[in-house]
Amino acid sequence: MPSVSVIVPVYNGVQFLEDVITALQNQTFKDFEVIFVDDGSTDLTLPTLKHLQKITNGLEIIISSIPHKGLSSARNEGIRLARGKYISFLDCDDSWYPNKLQIQVAALDDNDFGAVFSNVIYLQDSIETFNHMVNLNSEIRSPKQLLNGNSVIFGGGSNILCRSKILNEVGGFNERLRYVEDLDMWLRLSELTSILELPETTVKINLRTDSMQRIEKNSVQIDLLRSKLLVYQNWFNLLDKSSFRFLIKEMCDSIIYRLRRHLFSQLFFALTLWGFFFFKWFNFHVQKQLLPNLLKKIRE
Repeated sequence: MPSVSVIVPVYNGVQFLEDVITALQNQTFKDFEVIFVDDGSTDLTLPTLKHLQKITNGLEIIISSIPHKGLSSARNEGIRLARGKYISFLDCDDSWYPNKLQIQVAALDDNDFGAVFSNVIYLQDSIETFNHMVNLNSEIRSPKQLLNGNSVIFGGGSNILCRSKILNEVGGFNERLRYVEDLDMWLRLSELTSILELPETTVKINLRTDSMQRIEKNSVQIDLLRSKLLVYQNWFNLLDKSSFRFLIKEMCDSIIYRLRRHLFSQLFFALTLWGFFFFKWFNFHVQKQLLPNLLKKIRE
C-alpha cells in the first residue's frame, strides 16, 4: 500500500501531461501512487495517458475515465480509488518542487494535524509574478479564520496534503459547486481538524489566462461570485464582526475592479448578489441572535 495517493484531474489538458509526469518522477519521496482522472476530455488526453502509463518507469500510475462533470467530481473519483494513508491533489497545469511530498509527509508523520500546506509561487508564462500574502497564524484551527480572511490556503488543491481518513469524513468535494469548491472543502476540513502551514516553498501555481478567476466574461464571473456567496451563506452562524468587515472589503475591492475595467453590466449583477447576501445575513442575525436575546431580556 502506498503512503500517498496523488490525484491528478485532467480535462483537455494533454499539453500538460508530460510535465506532470516529470514533476512526479522528480519527487524525492517515492512511496506514492498517481491517480489520473480523465474528466471526459474531448482531446487526446485519455490515449496519451494510456501511452505514458506504458512507457513511464518509476511511477505507479492508475487511470480512470469518467463523464465530464467538473473538477469536484474528478477529485472525488480519485479519492474513491485512493489507497494511500495521505492524499494530495495536483492540477495538471501546476507543478511541484522535488521536495514537496517529502516535506509535507514528514510534517504529518510528526504531528497530529489533519492536513498541511506550504508556501507557493505564482507563474505567468513561466515567469514568477508574485508570491502571496502572509497568514497571521501558521495553524488553521477553525473555519472562522478562513471566513475572517486571516488565513488562506494558497494554491488551492495543488498544495494541500490531507489524511485520507479525514478527507473521507468530510465527505469529499461538493459536486454541486461549479466554482470555489476548494474554499468549501477547506472550511469543512477546518471544522473537523487543524491545518498546518509549512514555511517552505514547494508548489508552483500557473496563472493561465483561461482560468476561471481570470476570464472577464460576465456569466463566468457572476457564477463565480454566486458560488462563493453560497458557500459563505452556509457559515452564517460563524460570520461575526471581523468576518463582516472582511466581506465588506472583498465587496468593495470587487466593485473598484469592475469600475476600473468598465465592466458595468457585471457590476450591476455583482451588487445585486452582494445586496441579497447581506440582506440574508442580517435576517439570520436577527432571527438567530438578536431576537432570542431580546425575548430573553423581556422575560427577565
